[in-house]
Amino acid sequence: MQKDDIRTIVFAAVTCLIVSLLLSSTYAALKDRQEKNEELDRKLNVLRAFGVETVIDGVKINEEDVDEYFDNIREVLLDETFVVIAGASRTNLEAQTAGKYKLDMIDNKKVAPYPLFLWESEGEVEKYCYPQYGKGLWSTVYSYVALGKDFKTVVGATFYGHKETPGLGGECSEDWFMDQFNGKQLSKDFRVVKGQAGEGVLNAVDGMSGATITGNGIQKFLREEYVKYSKFFANQSAVEKVD
Repeated sequence: MQKDDIRTIVFAAVTCLIVSLLLSSTYAALKDRQEKNEELDRKLNVLRAFGVETVIDGVKINEEDVDEYFDNIREVLLDETFVVIAGASRTNLEAQTAGKYKLDMIDNKKVAPYPLFLWESEGEVEKYCYPQYGKGLWSTVYSYVALGKDFKTVVGATFYGHKETPGLGGECSEDWFMDQFNGKQLSKDFRVVKGQAGEGVLNAVDGMSGATITGNGIQKFLREEYVKYSKFFANQSAVEKVD
């Protein structure tokens, strides 16, 4: 092997090492900021589902405002029977459950623990919000839906974090689509129809033109997750009747 060849190999190896170190350092430096941004985005979507105006004059509300709203919100974690895991939170989950549940299971997999957000006023729960997601046409569509005290009337819904086709399936994250969920009633038969749902129909919303598959995907996970969380709501309803 000639000296020039050795120099080239050494140069390439050193360059790769330097670039790797720079990338690792950049990732480590930005990791906390990235996690903070993800947490802020999660909270903004929860607030949007709860009916809070999160964008004012084209600008998202700041972290202080988000935290102020969250003073009224309590997150609980539910086990596979949809009973609250006593004392468990995102920060102490693994320790509180002796390793049975882990933080990376939350929101990322459709297995316990299941998150549930409670909007409280003067010690009374006014609204309930939970995450859901499912396959659209090209990507996974993420969502939060919030229900009122009757456990079925939609207070608000948000769809985000997808890569559906702009102008078609991508319309699911536009205000016109999300806002029409307000006042609707979820059930195991809830529909995202092809065309218009019709005036006065409570268990359906208008679909997106040319986006039947995306609409069917949203319909599917809306039904499935509502049926799951209904186990918790049924327990709450029983408690209220006894009280």
